[in-house]
Amino acid sequence: MTLLPIVLSIPPLLAMVYWTVVCVRIRRVRSTQPSVLDGLALPAPVGEDGARPLVSVVIPAHNEARVIDACVRSLLAQTWSPIEIIFALDRCTDGTEDILRRAAGDDPRVRVVRIDACPPEWAGKCNAARRGAEVARGTWILFTDADVRFDPRLIEASVALAHARGLDLFSLLSTLTTAHWFERIVQPIASLALLRMFPLDRVNRSVAPRAFANGQFLLFRRRAYDGLGGHEAVRSDLLEDIAFARAIVARGGGIGMAIAEGMLVVSMYDSIDAFRRGWQRILIEAARRRPGRLRRLAAREFVVGVIQPLLGLGAIAGGIVGVAFRDGAPFPSSWPWGLPIIVGAASLLIQAIGLGLFYRGAGTPLAGVLLHPIGSLETARIMRSAASMLEQRRPVRWGGREYVITPEPG
Repeated sequence: MTLLPIVLSIPPLLAMVYWTVVCVRIRRVRSTQPSVLDGLALPAPVGEDGARPLVSVVIPAHNEARVIDACVRSLLAQTWSPIEIIFALDRCTDGTEDILRRAAGDDPRVRVVRIDACPPEWAGKCNAARRGAEVARGTWILFTDADVRFDPRLIEASVALAHARGLDLFSLLSTLTTAHWFERIVQPIASLALLRMFPLDRVNRSVAPRAFANGQFLLFRRRAYDGLGGHEAVRSDLLEDIAFARAIVARGGGIGMAIAEGMLVVSMYDSIDAFRRGWQRILIEAARRRPGRLRRLAAREFVVGVIQPLLGLGAIAGGIVGVAFRDGAPFPSSWPWGLPIIVGAASLLIQAIGLGLFYRGAGTPLAGVLLHPIGSLETARIMRSAASMLEQRRPVRWGGREYVITPEPG
C-alpha cells in the first residue's frame, strides 16, 4: 500500500515533464520567431528606379460564392502599391464571378481569368494557379486562397519582411476561424500535431531548414518561382505548399514563415466531413505518405491527449480514496496518498497551461482546452483513417481530381 500511491504518481509526473517542455517550447517560439507585424517596422524594398516592385496576387477559385466578397474587399484595401489581383476562376457554376465583379467594381487592379477545363493530369487548384501565374507581371507573386481575409497592411508587411530576410518563399501561419464546433475543438489539436512535425524555429533555420509552407499564403520571388518551373513542378503533389518548400530548400534557396497575428484570417472548412477529408490529405503528405508514421502519430496523439489526462484524473481519484480509507490515521502518517493528488492535479494544470498558450497564440477560444481530449481523439481517428486510405489505395479527392496514392515504407 505504501508503493501504490507512488506508482499512481509516476504517469502524471512524466506528463508534467512533457508539458513543461511543451510550455517552454511554445514560449520560446513566441518570443524568438518572427511575427508578420515585424515587417511593418521595415523599409519597403525599392528597385533601381526608386519604385516599389509590383506584387501579383493570384487567387484560384472554384465555386467560392460563400467567401469571395470578403476576399475581394480585403485585397482591394491593401496599402501596398503597385499591386495586381488576378482571380483564376476554375469552372465556377455558382455566383462567384458575379459577386466578385460587384465587389471589384471597375477597379483596374483586378483581373479575371476564366478556366473552362482542367487537363486530366492536373489538380484544379494547381492548374488555376498556373493559369493565373501565366498572366502575372509582378516581381513578387503571391498565391492565396479565396477563403482568406487580409489585414490592409498584410502585403506591405510581408514583402518587407521577405525582402529583409532574403527569402525566395515566405509563408504565414494563418489565424483560423472558430465559427464551427470542430474549428474550436478539433482544429487546434490537428494544427498542433502538424506543428510538432514542422516546428517554426526549425523551418526558420538558416542552415538545413525543415521544409514547410502554408498554401493559404505563398509569397515567391518571381525568379525563384520560375526557376522551379512554377506549378508544373508540383502538379502531382497533394500539398503543393510543402512540395514548393522542399523544392526551394533542395535548390539552396531561402524559405521562412511568420505568425500571422490575426492579419491573415482563414475559414478552411464549413463542415466536419470536409474538415476530415482536408486533414486526411494534409497529414498524408506531411507524413510523406507513410502509413506507419501516420499510425505512430495517431498513437502519440491518443496517449498525450486522452490517456495522459485520464491517468492524471485517476491519480487524483486514487489519492482521494486512499486518504478516505486511511483507518483514521492523521494525514502526516499517511502522506503518500496525498502525493498522487498533488502530482495528478499539477499535471493537468501544466497541460492546461501549455494548451492555453497555444490556443491563445492561435486565436482559439480558451474554453476549447476543457474539451481537448475530444479533439485529440478525433485527430487520432483522422490519422488512422489516412493510414488506412493509403494502405487500401482508396482515392483522395483534391482540386477536382481523385488521386490513388502509393504508400511509402516507414
